[in-house]
Amino acid sequence: MVKSTTLADKANLNFPAGRIVGQLKRGRYAKRISKLAGVALASALQSCTTEVMKLASEAARQKKMQHRIKPRHICVAIREDEELNQLLSKVSIAGGGVVSHIHGAMEGKKKTKTVKGVKKVKKDKPAKEKKPAKEKKAGKSTKPKKGQKMLE
Repeated sequence: MVKSTTLADKANLNFPAGRIVGQLKRGRYAKRISKLAGVALASALQSCTTEVMKLASEAARQKKMQHRIKPRHICVAIREDEELNQLLSKVSIAGGGVVSHIHGAMEGKKKTKTVKGVKKVKKDKPAKEKKPAKEKKAGKSTKPKKGQKMLE
C-alpha cells in the first residue's frame, strides 16, 4: 500500500497546506484559490511561528527554565523583538503579563562605591560647564552695603 503525499509533504512544511486551502475557499476571499496560495500561507505561518518559538526558548533559558516555555516567555519574546512587537501590538496573550520597563527619569541616582576611603562616582553624563556670571548692567542702582552711602 502506497502512502499518498500531501501538499505539506511536497513543500516540506509542518503546517497543513491542504487545510489552509480549504479554509481560504470557505472564507470566500476570492472566486478561485490555487493550491500554491495555501502552500505560501502555510510557509509564512510556519516561519513566523518558528521565529517566535526560537525567541521564547531563549527567554526561557535566561530565566533558567530550559524545559518549558510558558506564555510569559512568549510575551517577553514578542515585546522585545521590534518587528514582532509591531505586528502583534494589539494582541494580548493570556497569562503573559506585561513587560517590565522603568523610565529613565524614574530611576534613582546611581550609588557611589568607596574603595579604600576614595569615592568612585559612576558617570552618567558629561559634567556641564559652569556659565560665566552675568555682568551687572550700568545705570541700575544696587543696595549699598553697611557703612556706604548711596551715590546718585
